[in-house]
Amino acid sequence: MKHVKHLPEAVLAFSWSRARYLLDGDRFVIDELGPSPIPSEAPLIPGFWMRAARVRQDVRAWRSFACLYGLLRREGEGTADWWALMLLLAEVAKPWGPAARGQSQLPPPSPGEPLLRARLAAKELGRQALDCGDLLPEASTEGLVFRPVTLAGMIAMQAIHAVLALPGYRRCRWCGDWYEPARTDQSFCIPRHRFNAHYDERKANK
Repeated sequence: MKHVKHLPEAVLAFSWSRARYLLDGDRFVIDELGPSPIPSEAPLIPGFWMRAARVRQDVRAWRSFACLYGLLRREGEGTADWWALMLLLAEVAKPWGPAARGQSQLPPPSPGEPLLRARLAAKELGRQALDCGDLLPEASTEGLVFRPVTLAGMIAMQAIHAVLALPGYRRCRWCGDWYEPARTDQSFCIPRHRFNAHYDERKANK
């Protein structure tokens, strides 16, 4: 599956607008505050899937994640959707091991049984994403590619890429979250966080 570095217009149009979510029974609904005017840039970061994979397996954690980055698919989706996706993501992330406190880098995983199990989980993740319409197959000059149309689809595509390409991960110097660096000298997950860090340094030195 094609790695997402520059997302198609259709995915950008999906919008990463943040909102406050409540649970109506076991379904996520927007509360009276409505959508936030500030969209989250985080889902556009290569390696964002690792952040999703490390979310605790409980409804309160999923609700917090949704308030920051959006719903997996649409308003009214059930918590069972989150359970199914997050369990598979956690399985795909296992070869990288737990992130120790203060650890700045996660190296690519070593070959072995955990990686084989992760690849089986990634295959199932792709199957579910296609069944749910999160990924759409498209013909291109490169052959068949898959276009993510939901946040769940983009997360699935990134996770599948991870077990094929075996990238290393690094902590952003400003926000502390994991991301997949595009360059060996990259220290921040997005340019805005590099700007924020330099601004904080200048402010502290005044």
